[in-house]
Amino acid sequence: MYSDDCFASWEGVMVLFELLSFTDEEVDLITSALRRWSQKNRVEIHSERGQDAVKRAIELVSCGIKSSDTLVERLNHDCAPPPGGHPSSLAGDEKRTG
Repeated sequence: MYSDDCFASWEGVMVLFELLSFTDEEVDLITSALRRWSQKNRVEIHSERGQDAVKRAIELVSCGIKSSDTLVERLNHDCAPPPGGHPSSLAGDEKRTG
């Protein structure tokens, strides 16, 4: 059997392979939009929700989105924490207390 860490590493490798097909400008678009989205929503990019946003950003740029503002807006719509829910902590997907 494989551990969850092994699958997480494999998914990371797959994301890197997907990024190889993008231009430098598209990679910059994806990374800058993800940075803005993760800061706004206080979601660590390595958390499960963060990784879902990475995959979604790649999909959206593949579909032709060329604007950072549009990409962040779509990520906010598609990947934001649920209404009334707490955003993921910087340590992962654990709920904050206090």
